[in-house]
Amino acid sequence: MIYSSTLICGDLLHLARDVELLLQEGCPTFHIDLMDAHLVPNLCFNFDLIRTLKSRYPCTIDAHLMMDNAENYLERLADAGADSATIHLQGAQAPEQALRRIRALGMKAGLALAPDEAFDLAAPYAPDLDLLLVMGVRPGFSGQSFQATCLETIRTAAAYRKANQQSWLISVDGGSDLQNGPQWAGEGADMLVMGAFTFSHGGLSQERIRACRRVLDVW
Repeated sequence: MIYSSTLICGDLLHLARDVELLLQEGCPTFHIDLMDAHLVPNLCFNFDLIRTLKSRYPCTIDAHLMMDNAENYLERLADAGADSATIHLQGAQAPEQALRRIRALGMKAGLALAPDEAFDLAAPYAPDLDLLLVMGVRPGFSGQSFQATCLETIRTAAAYRKANQQSWLISVDGGSDLQNGPQWAGEGADMLVMGAFTFSHGGLSQERIRACRRVLDVW
């Protein structure tokens, strides 16, 4: 199981501390939400954070573009050092072209589905995917409860991937914890975007990271 720690939930005044603790505990993948207050009603992070992280730490940047006209920012994202870029169907004028452009720029290409979007919407783009991001919560805000209907999306995506002999990863973003994480993995998820659960309740700690890994590393 791959952990992608969403830094939107971190302590922004001590982000370096949190990043270094995650790296120390063997969690080098960071989920960076880029929001423009158009596609989603919130603002979050920018390319400078990605560039700084990549220049200072041996990490993998899992960028999630909750932005309109995402294709206009792909070159800047690649230049900042992102390893993958995930877009929303509504966030690109031509999603297929955007996904291919992401790969051409040397990044892995991802497509995100909101809780009310079925896998059928993503299926036509599957040959151009490295990652399918299944949103367990409404895009734009952390700390929400997981919407159980997304389990069907995970299940359907995993079955489609197997039937078509494809190898893209299934990532789940939003509402993950030690109870539902194993369930998602059992349905076919490969990556968990861990946020509010690991960073809340007194802040990120070595004990909390290790507790997550004891439960989830068996998958």
